[in-house]
Amino acid sequence: MTAIEWLQKWYERTCDGTWEHVHGIKIDTLDNPGWQVQVDLIGTPYADLDSHRMVVERSATDWLRYSIEGGKFIGYGDPGKLEAIFLAFREWIEEKRVSHDLRVPHP
Repeated sequence: MTAIEWLQKWYERTCDGTWEHVHGIKIDTLDNPGWQVQVDLIGTPYADLDSHRMVVERSATDWLRYSIEGGKFIGYGDPGKLEAIFLAFREWIEEKRVSHDLRVPHP
C-alpha cells in the first residue's frame, strides 16, 4: 500500500461523524518552494503522545522536516517530498500504535 493510500484509509477511519467537522488534513504549497502538510491529532488516540521533531537537510533543494506539536503532525519538504511527508506520518503513527499498545484499527 502506498503512503497516500494509507493516509486516505487513516483519514476515512478517523472520520466518525464529528472529528471531520472540526479537524482534518491540510496540504499546501510553500513559496521556497515546497510542501506543508498538517494532520490534526486532536480527537485521536495520538493527540497526547510525546512531541517529536525530525530534520533532514541535505541541501537547499533536498530537505524534509516534521514535528508533532500542539496536537498536530506538521510536515514540510521540498517539491519532491510530498510522499515522504505522508510516509513520515505513517511511520510515526505505526510506531506509536505499537509502542503505546494503542488498540486502534489500522489499514
